[in-house]
Amino acid sequence: MNITDYYSSKLAVITSIPDKDISKPVNIPVHIYAQEAELLKCWCHADKEKLIAGGLDWSLVEDLPARIDTLREAQSIWSASTDDINLKKKWREITTEARELRQLLLHHMRFIFRKNPAALAGIRKFSEGNSHIAIIQALYDIAIFGEDRIELLEAARFDITLLRRAADLSGEMASLYAVVTNTRRTPDKKLKIRNQAYTHLAEAVEEIRFHAKHIFWKNPAKLECYRSEYTRRKNRRYKQNCKAKELIISSEESTAAAKQVTEAPERYITATKQITDTPEICITPAKQVTDATERYITASKQVTDAPERYTTASKQITDEPKVKTGTLKAETESLKRETKKLKPETNRPNSRTKSAEAETNATEWCNYTLKVYPGHHEQCNNIIIH
Repeated sequence: MNITDYYSSKLAVITSIPDKDISKPVNIPVHIYAQEAELLKCWCHADKEKLIAGGLDWSLVEDLPARIDTLREAQSIWSASTDDINLKKKWREITTEARELRQLLLHHMRFIFRKNPAALAGIRKFSEGNSHIAIIQALYDIAIFGEDRIELLEAARFDITLLRRAADLSGEMASLYAVVTNTRRTPDKKLKIRNQAYTHLAEAVEEIRFHAKHIFWKNPAKLECYRSEYTRRKNRRYKQNCKAKELIISSEESTAAAKQVTEAPERYITATKQITDTPEICITPAKQVTDATERYITASKQVTDAPERYTTASKQITDEPKVKTGTLKAETESLKRETKKLKPETNRPNSRTKSAEAETNATEWCNYTLKVYPGHHEQCNNIIIH
């Protein structure tokens, strides 16, 4: 029996598996899983008597070749399907062309209508949005916008065929977008069959391995033959990576700890310096308070001394007329003595004697009449006698 016969005979069986029971090859590639199932078949034939004695249904081992070949055929059919590949390729090409065409049309129209603010406002709206739906609508709007101003575009030597291509591309992209969206929402039938074939093989493989684990539980070497070599190597690599990460983390932690030990004296010195500087910080405010007190005392003394200075100045002003009055009185007395000396010699009044007496009388009158009143700081030295 060939591969096609196995697939045809198993197609009805695998398609009957319900959706809730379908498994997917997540942790192992399909071709590796099928090859490990082939190796498992060989180990089962070598331990047939022990497996049967342990309660294994030998029909599962006999059905392994059909299940393995069915999975390989389903995988090949799904991988060879070009419908989805061609759809993705076409969608990628059309979206790239649409984006580039919109950018080119907007570039030319901004230059042609640079002196038309109203047209520029409409062109600015065509550049809004980067989604597929926005690009589809923008291409159609640009085509209509250009058709309404076809004469201006022709005068500016604009390629009118770009407008027609924008309209056509908008329609093509809209139709293809609907197909792509529907395909994404609809499950792939060929992929589903592949997963059903994998589930059918996995049921037999897991059942055989459970029996082998029960039978060879005291024989670790034999038990390793029934385990997945791919999974074992994967787990070993995972453990090695975990250990490497732990070593890196421990080395980083050691480096950080060594750095902290190195920086500890510096922090201690800084803390000590802060403690040493604290008295200075405390002395400075105290000194400021002392200086403020001294300034207050000085200001109070200045206020206290101000009346004394004012009294001294007033006393000086008051005493000054007395000094001058005493000087004037001494001169008057001297003049009287001279006058008395002259009287015995002349024994008669004359004009000179009268003048001296008049001056003496005037001086005496001045001495008795000159007074200084409080608040009066000027002295009248010029006296006119009539």
